[in-house]
Amino acid sequence: MNYDLNLLFRSVAHPFTEYQIMKAKKLYREDHVECEICGVKPSFFGRNNDVHHLDPVHIYPEKACDQKNLRTLCRHCHWLFGHFKKWKNWNNKLNEMIVKLKLMYRYYEIKGQMNDQKFYEIFGSTH
Repeated sequence: MNYDLNLLFRSVAHPFTEYQIMKAKKLYREDHVECEICGVKPSFFGRNNDVHHLDPVHIYPEKACDQKNLRTLCRHCHWLFGHFKKWKNWNNKLNEMIVKLKLMYRYYEIKGQMNDQKFYEIFGSTH
């Protein structure tokens, strides 16, 4: 028999299956639809927002399905704030950053100054 050692090792070393992680993310996304930074909702034709692990699964596998370890982010905010523009990186201060960015975004929105130009100044031009 031919065994994939990586798959075998992962199933032994990881306390959750990929299916369990996917299901936890789906449940979280159902309760937290909008991006927790900029408020973007999934579009009718577009993809769902991403669910980001605050503590990465490859370092903290025991937190993979913990709802307190998950945040909903649009693809752009996920890449920019969750991973600092490199998918191999992760932001260990994302919770604090979410609070500050959300306040800043809402402040400009309430003042009526949140237009496309201000949005791009704050969140980047590829949103």
